[in-house]
Amino acid sequence: MANIPLGAVRSSGSAQAWRVFRGDLEAFVHVPFDLDARAWRHVGYAAIVVAASSILDERVRRRTEDGKPDGADPASRALRPLGQGGGLVLVGLTYLAGRSLHRPEWTALARDAAEASLLTGALVVPVVKLAVGRARPNAGRGSSSFQPFGGDVSFPSGEAAEVFALASVFSSHTKKTWAKVVAWSAAAIVAYQRVELDGHWVSDVVAGALVGG
Repeated sequence: MANIPLGAVRSSGSAQAWRVFRGDLEAFVHVPFDLDARAWRHVGYAAIVVAASSILDERVRRRTEDGKPDGADPASRALRPLGQGGGLVLVGLTYLAGRSLHRPEWTALARDAAEASLLTGALVVPVVKLAVGRARPNAGRGSSSFQPFGGDVSFPSGEAAEVFALASVFSSHTKKTWAKVVAWSAAAIVAYQRVELDGHWVSDVVAGALVGG
C-alpha cells in the first residue's frame, strides 16, 4: 500500500484521499500481472507455508475440541471485535482524533489502515472464499472438504486477514518495537481464537494472516 506523504495529508481533503485510494486500487488490481520472478517466489513460499500448516488442521482441532473451548478468556473477548468491524471503528476514531488534534501522522495511519482493510476484506478475502469453497471445522466434513463456488467460506479466515492487515499498517507507521509487538500479538490472539472456537482450520488462519500481512 502506498503511504500518503505527510505534506499531502496537511493540504489535502477528501478529493485527494479518493485519488490516492483510486490509484492504489488500480495498482492492486494489476498486481497479478505485474509480479516479477522474486514476487512469484514469495507467493510460492506462502503457498508452501499454508500447505505445511494444513498438516496440523485435524490434530489441532481434536485437541481444542476435547475441552470444548468457548473463547471466553479475557484477551480473546476483548480483542476479537478488531476482526469483526471493530478495527474499522478504531481506525475511524484515530482519523477523527488526528484531525481534531492536528496530528497528520494519525490521519495518514487511519487512511492507510482503512484502505488496507477495505481492499483485503471487501475484495481479496470474499473472492478467495467463494472460489475455494472450503467447509468450516464445525460443519463436520473434515479438513479436506473443498467445493469451489459451493457456498462454504472457511478459507481464508476473514477475521485473521483483517487484524493482520491492521497490524501490518500500524507497524509500518511506528518505530517503537513494543508497539509492533503489541500489534502483531493482538492479531495472533484473534487468529488463534478462530481455531479455538472451531470456526476455522489452522491453515485458514495462516492463509488469512498472510493475506492481511
